[in-house]
Amino acid sequence: MKTYIVPVENVCNARCFFCITMFKKEREYGTFLETENLDKLKGLRGIDGLEITGGGEPLIHPKIDEIVKTSCQILPTTLYTNGKLLFRLGDETLKGLRQVTISRHHFDETANEKVMGIKYEDQVITETVKRGANVRLTAVLCKRGMSSVDEAWNYLLWAKSMGVKNVQIRQFFEFDYAPEIKSEIVRTEPVLRGLLLTHPELRFKEEKYPTVYLGCLKAEFEGDKCACTVGVPNLRGDGKLYFGWTKTPLPISFYKKDESTATEPR
Repeated sequence: MKTYIVPVENVCNARCFFCITMFKKEREYGTFLETENLDKLKGLRGIDGLEITGGGEPLIHPKIDEIVKTSCQILPTTLYTNGKLLFRLGDETLKGLRQVTISRHHFDETANEKVMGIKYEDQVITETVKRGANVRLTAVLCKRGMSSVDEAWNYLLWAKSMGVKNVQIRQFFEFDYAPEIKSEIVRTEPVLRGLLLTHPELRFKEEKYPTVYLGCLKAEFEGDKCACTVGVPNLRGDGKLYFGWTKTPLPISFYKKDESTATEPR
């Protein structure tokens, strides 16, 4: 079972037009996680991995290098980021992560900027790979960004050319978006089907998600459901542990009996 860490709740240097955090307008969890609250993760049972995510952009946190190092010392850790500020992590910190998942929604820099609202150079990705990080790219299909079979194919070729070994292609998370946002939805299933029909060099495997292999590149295609696991511990910006992405305090059953945290947290 994994646990989420949200270092930055609602501050971001990107402006992805489909961002759920932007629409939720949550403010009750504070803004920046205090680093000492990471110790609370040591008192949990059944946890085998941590995911540093958001909320806002994790790398904005003034102590993000310390947060990542501490998290990796506790358990294997994955970082989710838009990538713009990866220079804020030292080489050893980057290499200590199990995976760095970078949001990049189109292979073309200008097209990607229309989706994310930030200028995003390919060099960010290539340098992160060269620094020894295990990089995965994640892309959300949408009409103003990547929407066709040909674009998806070119995205896979582009990612592979930069030394990336893992790609995740998604559709919008389930959310009550306004009609103008919903009109942007592009489903992964027909795009994947089109890829398999037009590019026989792709090897298909039914794994956790429908997956294709292009040489050493692995590409997962998520469906209707968000990849977020429901009902796992979530350490949010206010320093408190919650039951998944809810306002419910984490049940006492998640705490080790031999730890001081075995009393109901406040």
